[in-house]
Amino acid sequence: MIITVGGLHQGRTTARSRERPEQLGFDEKEVRFVAPIDVVAQITRMGFDVYIDCSITTAVALQCSRCLKEFRSEMEIGWKMLFVPAGPGEKGASGEAGVFLYRDFIDLADRICEAIREDLPMKPLCEADCRGLCPHCGKNLNEGDCACEEKDEGYHPFKDIHL
Repeated sequence: MIITVGGLHQGRTTARSRERPEQLGFDEKEVRFVAPIDVVAQITRMGFDVYIDCSITTAVALQCSRCLKEFRSEMEIGWKMLFVPAGPGEKGASGEAGVFLYRDFIDLADRICEAIREDLPMKPLCEADCRGLCPHCGKNLNEGDCACEEKDEGYHPFKDIHL
C-alpha cells in the first residue's frame, strides 16, 4: 500500500487495499497464507505530519508444535505510526520510537510485513490444550489414547531406589 502524501487532504481519510503475499515479499517457505491480506488504514494528515492507524486481517496455515497437525490461524493486527517529512539527507526512522520519515509518499509494505512477522506465534498450537504426540509410538493423543504399555510418567530421580 503506497500513500501519496501530496494527494492527501488535511483531516481523516480511509484507505483499503487487498495485498497478495508475494507482492509484499513473502514466500511459501516462510509462511503460507490461506486468505488475502486485507489492510484498512485510517490516515490523518495534520500539516505535513501523517498519522496512520492500520488494521490488517489475514489467515495463515501453521503447523502445531506439539502434534504436527496443520491448522488455520486467523490474524487481526493493529498498529499506529506517525510519519513526518524527512529533511535533506535524512533516511529511515527518526530518533523517536514509532516515528518514521517520508519523502513524497509512504510505502506501508515493509511495515505490513513486519507486523505480520511479529504477530506469528513462536510455538503455534492447534488448541490451547493440545496433548501432542506419544513419545513412544507417535500417535496423536488428541485423537485418543495410544496402546503403548510403557507410559512416560516424567522424570523421577528416585524411582529406582528401593528402601
